[in-house]
Amino acid sequence: MNVIEELHANENANSRILAKLFQYKNINGEYNILKSFIEYIKENNKDKDFGKIIIKEPRITQEEERIDIWIRDSNYAIIIENKIYGAEDRNNQIANYIDKTKQYHYKDEQIFVIYMPSITRETSNQTWGNYKNLYQSRFAIVSFCEDVIFWLNNRILPNLTLKEIYLKSAIEQYIDYLERYAGIYGKKEQHKILEMLYEICEIKNMDAENVQYEKIMSFHKDLNQYMEIYTKESNDILKKVLNQFINITEKYYGSNFEIKIDNNLCWIQIYKQEWIQHKVHFEWFYPSLFDERNFIFVLHAEEENKDVWEKIISNIEKHQKESHVLFDNQSNPSFPICFERTFHIKDKESFSELSEEEKEKFLLNAYEKFNFLIDIVDSSIKELKEK
Repeated sequence: MNVIEELHANENANSRILAKLFQYKNINGEYNILKSFIEYIKENNKDKDFGKIIIKEPRITQEEERIDIWIRDSNYAIIIENKIYGAEDRNNQIANYIDKTKQYHYKDEQIFVIYMPSITRETSNQTWGNYKNLYQSRFAIVSFCEDVIFWLNNRILPNLTLKEIYLKSAIEQYIDYLERYAGIYGKKEQHKILEMLYEICEIKNMDAENVQYEKIMSFHKDLNQYMEIYTKESNDILKKVLNQFINITEKYYGSNFEIKIDNNLCWIQIYKQEWIQHKVHFEWFYPSLFDERNFIFVLHAEEENKDVWEKIISNIEKHQKESHVLFDNQSNPSFPICFERTFHIKDKESFSELSEEEKEKFLLNAYEKFNFLIDIVDSSIKELKEK
């Protein structure tokens, strides 16, 4: 049994585990695990500038400014982007994280980017904005299945002390979890499945090959029917929960929606008709309806409309001064985000677990917090037209 696997760890959970390891200090007060990680990157990227990183007193955060892991010290900042489960690179995603880091007074030459897919693959060009060429000497790919497993097995475990028993146990569990995910146990699992298949099909060793073949093909036909039922049933469940999400949203905003679904991740844009040509909208950032508690809601202007973004930001700041209301944004707005907040589901593990009343209360609370922005967007568009 693997505890991490049993808890159905998602991408954020993997980031939390890594961040916790990086935060660990040994008896001498040294960040020995983080130092080892950076040393591993230096060894595998000798032609790059990672040798300039000297670990002193780093601040290590997870999901701050929506950056998976963010490591900041006096003279450097490291952005770690976790793609263990193969999520797509969003437009300007890394570029936005670089911009946010620069707002904290780091220069380009002090910022490093580490990209962590499950198996080594390149980033997409569009995630970099205009930064890709500038950052190639400060960019590294560290895969979970090829690099992290090796690093933990060969660089961390052998150097732990006898007193670090709980740390050792935690790392062994995490290695086991990653190895399962990487398929190192694949052959054993395949053998178990093959035994189950022969048992289900009632195949015996003495059966002639044509008999074995007929039994397996009969099972295959049944399996296809099961898969059709499974696909329909899982889609019906997703649609039921998503429709609850949509129905509540329609009560507040009307029917102006754009929706995309990827597995149980839902991307939803909400807008007024007069906002369409200016490409401004409210947006939920890919919430998972079945295994996520943090839902990010933003007012977003598309990249080509910086004049709209600047006008909206100006009017938000003006509204803030006049109303004397402090906005508890998760972050300072950076292009193309005009306003952002994270809404946390309490006492339940996901949106799907909420009762209908709780779902409505959760979403309407979020929409109420953004209500003042409707007039601001309207007035901003009007001012731009009058120019």
